[in-house]
Amino acid sequence: MNQIGSLDRTRIKTAQNRVTAQNSAGSRSVTAALKRSVPGKLRGQKVITHSLDRGVQETLRLWRKHHLGYYQTKYVVERVRRRLALEPPRTRNRTVARLEHSEVERLIQITYRSQSKYGLLIKTLFQSGARVDEFVHIGVEDLLLDSDPPQIHIVHAKRMSDRYVPIMQALGDNYVRALGGKR
Repeated sequence: MNQIGSLDRTRIKTAQNRVTAQNSAGSRSVTAALKRSVPGKLRGQKVITHSLDRGVQETLRLWRKHHLGYYQTKYVVERVRRRLALEPPRTRNRTVARLEHSEVERLIQITYRSQSKYGLLIKTLFQSGARVDEFVHIGVEDLLLDSDPPQIHIVHAKRMSDRYVPIMQALGDNYVRALGGKR
């Protein structure tokens, strides 16, 4: 245990000496040199080796040896990917899996059968294309069922704006029946 501690102290002292010499020349900071001298070692933490660390170290060594800049390293990475025939994934991670039209219709029908008021809400959500945050703020006064075509006034839209969304006549008729003159 004492030997390991003295080894770390020796590394730190060496790094401090290097930094003192470099600071007189006006380059790196003490903290950066200390981090480089004891890689991955912070107070009270164990050094964790990762599966790609060796590859990263070898790449770093080669790039430094050949004095590659940012765009040159980008070029090298692209060439290596081509030689290995690596392609990016076909789908983006942020792509949302969408329901097909038949699945949406089935969801609406099942919801109507269980509770009709929720069926009407689900149908409105899908057919209006409103975001959920916009949808929860829609009130009865925002339903413009007398216009041609019927519309929903979305007051709490994105970026604090408002918009009018046309809806199908059948959906407007469903709201007229559901409200039954309670407007």
